[in-house]
Amino acid sequence: MGSTLWGTTLPRGGGAGGALSLPDIQQILIVDKTAGTYAPDGTQQRPFNSIGAAVTAAVALAPTTTNRILIYIHPGIYEEAVAITNDFIYLQGEDRDTTIITSDTVTLGITADEVSVSDLTIHSEDAFYAIGLNGSFNEFVRFFNCLIDVGDPDGYVFIEGGASAWFERCDWIVDDGAGGDPALATDDDASNRVVLNDCTISGGYIDFDGGALTVRDGSISSDSANGCVRLTDANVGVVTLDSVHFIGLAAGARKIYVTAAPTQGIVRNCLFDSGANNPDIDSTVALTGWIIEGNVMEAGIDSNVSHVAPTRYVGAAGDVDFYAAIQDALDACTFDDITVHLLQDFTIAAALTPPSRPVIIDGHGFTITRAAGSPAITIGSSDDLETRDVNIVGSIDFAPAQGGATLLLGPGTVLTGMLDVQSGDATATVDLDGATVNGDASDNYCIRLADADPVVTIKRSYLKGNSGNVAIYWDTVTNDDLQLAWSTVIHGSVGANNPFGRSGAQTPDYKSHHDAYNSDPEAGAIWTNLVAAGQRFDSLDVNTDY
Repeated sequence: MGSTLWGTTLPRGGGAGGALSLPDIQQILIVDKTAGTYAPDGTQQRPFNSIGAAVTAAVALAPTTTNRILIYIHPGIYEEAVAITNDFIYLQGEDRDTTIITSDTVTLGITADEVSVSDLTIHSEDAFYAIGLNGSFNEFVRFFNCLIDVGDPDGYVFIEGGASAWFERCDWIVDDGAGGDPALATDDDASNRVVLNDCTISGGYIDFDGGALTVRDGSISSDSANGCVRLTDANVGVVTLDSVHFIGLAAGARKIYVTAAPTQGIVRNCLFDSGANNPDIDSTVALTGWIIEGNVMEAGIDSNVSHVAPTRYVGAAGDVDFYAAIQDALDACTFDDITVHLLQDFTIAAALTPPSRPVIIDGHGFTITRAAGSPAITIGSSDDLETRDVNIVGSIDFAPAQGGATLLLGPGTVLTGMLDVQSGDATATVDLDGATVNGDASDNYCIRLADADPVVTIKRSYLKGNSGNVAIYWDTVTNDDLQLAWSTVIHGSVGANNPFGRSGAQTPDYKSHHDAYNSDPEAGAIWTNLVAAGQRFDSLDVNTDY
C-alpha cells in the first residue's frame, strides 16, 4: 500500500507557488475525487477517492516519527467530515482554490499532536465548526496556505482542551451576516496556544477565552462590536499583536475589546483603521503590564489601559480623546503619562488642577491665560505635571502638603507670572529646564520660596523679575536646596541690583554653576554660599574655594 519514499518533492498548486519539499515523509497516499471504484491502495495508479479512506489507511500503517505519512489530495470538492486522531499524518492539497473539503458536521476534526494541513479550502456548513482542535498537544498542529470558509455563524475554528494551532499564510472568509461572528475561538483552557502569522481574517473576529495568542502581520476586519480581537476570560495569558492591520467595517466597531484581564498584552506596530466611534483598544477592566508602542491609531485608547502614553487633544472637534476644554482633558487622564495637546489659545476662568498622576501639557506654542494675579495652575498633593512649548499667563501655585508632587517647566515653557512654591513636603521637587519666567505687575517675582522643604533645580532657564523686583525671593523661610546651573537671573531694574531678595534675616543657601546675573548676587553674611564680585560659586568645586 502506498509508496515508500524519502526526500520526496511533490508539485504544489498555485496557491503557494513552487514545490513542496518533504524530507521527513516516509510514505505517501494519493487521493483523487475522480478515482474509479476499483480496490484503491493509495498509489498514483489506484488512489483513494475520499480523504477519510486515506486517513483510515494511514492509521493502519502505524505512523510514527520514523514513519510519517503524507496524504496528497488532488483537486475536487470532497463532501466529507475528516477526523485525524493519530500523530504524524499530514494533509496536502494540490491547490487550495480547487481542493476543497466541506461538511454539514465538523469538517476537519483533529485530536492528534503532530499534524499539518496545507493548501486546502476547509468549508463549514450548518452549525458546525470548519476546524475543531481538542486535546493537550505537545506540538503545534500547523496549517499552511489554507482558506477557511466559514459559511455559518457557528462554523468557525474552535480550539479547546489545551490544543496548539499554528496558522501560516492562511485566510478566513466569514459570511456572518450583520452583527459579526467569530472566525476563531477558544475555550477557557489556559494552556491553549494559538499563532497566526501573515494571515487574513475577513468579516470575522478572534474570540479568545483562554491560553496564549500571537498574531503577527496580516489583517483582521470585522463589523462586530466585539472587536477584531476579543479577550473574554482571566485564563487568557500573554497576548502579542504585532504588525497587524485592524479594520472596523462598521461605525462603532471596536478593534481590540477586553472584558477580562489577561496576564500581559503586547500591541506593537499595528495599524488601526476605520470604525472610529469606539476606542481602538477598549477595556471594561483595568489592564496593567501592557506594552503598547509604535501603533497608528484612529480612535485612541480606553482609559482602563495603563502603562501606555496616549494623547488627548484640546480645542478641536473630533472623536475619542478630543476635548473642548483643558480641564476636561485633564479629568479624563485616569492613567499615567498622558500628553494633553493644545490646538488653540485658551482663556480659563478657573485654575487648572492636574490629576493625581503624571501628565504632560504640550502647548505647541499656544497660550493659557488666567486673570492677572490669579493662579493658572494649582499643583496639589501627588500631582505630577510637565509642561512643554506652552505660554502660561498667570501664576502657578505649587502647594502639596505631602505625596511627593513634581513640577517640571520644560523646554519652550514661558510663564508670565510667579511660580509660588509653598510646599510642606520634603519629597516634592520643582524643576525648570529650558523655561522662561517673567514676573508681572501682580506677581512681581519669578519664583517665591515660601517653604524650606522642596528641592528646586533651575537649569538652562531665564528668570527676570517685574520692574524693580527680584527674580527669586525667599519669603519668611530659608530654602536650603536651591540649585542653579547654566541660567540667567535678572533683577527687574538693570544695574547694581541683586537678583535675589529675602524677607527678614534669612540666610538662603544656594548653589550656582556657570550662571549669569545682571549684577553680582549680594555679598555679605546673609548668603551662606558667597558669590563675590566677579566670581561665581561652582557646585562641582569640591574644595569650595572658588
